[in-house]
Amino acid sequence: MAVSDSYVRIRLNFEQKAMLKREFKRRRRSGFSAFVLWLFLGLFGVHLFYLGRVAVGALKAAIFAFIVYGFYSALNGGLMSLTAFGCLAWTLADVFFLRKMLIECNEKIEKALIKEIAEMGAPQPPAPEAARDPSADEGGAKRPGTPEADEFIGAARGGLQRLAGFYDETGDKNLKREIREVCSAIERVVNYISENPGYVQRARKLSKIYIPEAIALLKEYIPIEREDMMSDETAESRRRVETGLDAIEHYAEEILGSLHQIKHNEIRDRSEVLDRSLRMEGSNHRADSTENG
Repeated sequence: MAVSDSYVRIRLNFEQKAMLKREFKRRRRSGFSAFVLWLFLGLFGVHLFYLGRVAVGALKAAIFAFIVYGFYSALNGGLMSLTAFGCLAWTLADVFFLRKMLIECNEKIEKALIKEIAEMGAPQPPAPEAARDPSADEGGAKRPGTPEADEFIGAARGGLQRLAGFYDETGDKNLKREIREVCSAIERVVNYISENPGYVQRARKLSKIYIPEAIALLKEYIPIEREDMMSDETAESRRRVETGLDAIEHYAEEILGSLHQIKHNEIRDRSEVLDRSLRMEGSNHRADSTENG
């Protein structure tokens, strides 16, 4: 089953995202450096090597070497002049494509980094429902749980895949950011329920109502976005999508907050019971000691 880079990126944890940001900042290509290389060494194709276009850069360097050799060897002057003019025109034309080449190069670098980080431990997508054991986690290991928790986790992970698909399809950078944040919130809830399946009833609305509603809104909006229709209908559809995604994120945060509070209260109650029990045992022990004395 193919795994999209978007799916993997969305599901990276905080440390992995920090690593991605740090490594991308170190490896990414600079627009200023690309321009300087083009300005001073463009005829040699050095800027093309810098932007990852090694084959094209090698071709340009070979053409320039041929021109130099031709002039020094007194080859056909007309042919050499035409070749030199073509190489110069090619170099001048490159400046108009520098930005596009820079974006494509940095995208390749980012995708390679995502793949590296994924291989180091980023989670894999869920298996197809027909082949998936509901009582197993993503690595196939058995985990304790309940049928309700398994159903919730399966539905939520299926929703994550659908949202990752919309992340790939949309060209709206703001929408990509919103989808990424929502998927991160859903993932936190899923992880919590995986570890604490007894609390699944409090999260069921997420997989039953909020996620399907957001998917339906995105399914309606993406074709409109593709047609690039700047209309009131487009704006209204985009607004509904934003509202639906915000609702998921807020509900997920509300769930996590309430579940953490409940668990904290339970731990506190157990501690108080244990403390009372220890005090009673201490009192009984002192009473027995007094009677024996």
